[in-house]
Amino acid sequence: MDRHQATGEVVNRAGLARIMGVSPTAINSWLARGCPVITEPERGKDGEYQFDTAAVIRWRINAAILADHRRATCCGACMAKS
Repeated sequence: MDRHQATGEVVNRAGLARIMGVSPTAINSWLARGCPVITEPERGKDGEYQFDTAAVIRWRINAAILADHRRATCCGACMAKS
């Protein structure tokens, strides 16, 4: 995210895993699915991801709502958008 102003705590991958009660491997899976980040390491260089916990929680809530919608009522149109 460019010029992101965090509304939650800014944490690295291990910190996010601890706060969210998941393994760091789960965070990798979330990243592959579009989890929001403040910064990410440059390829081939040392560094870490930084996350805004509030943004990640909102993302997880929205993903759960969408998944529930798909299971319960979806006509198929929203399936094509993901």
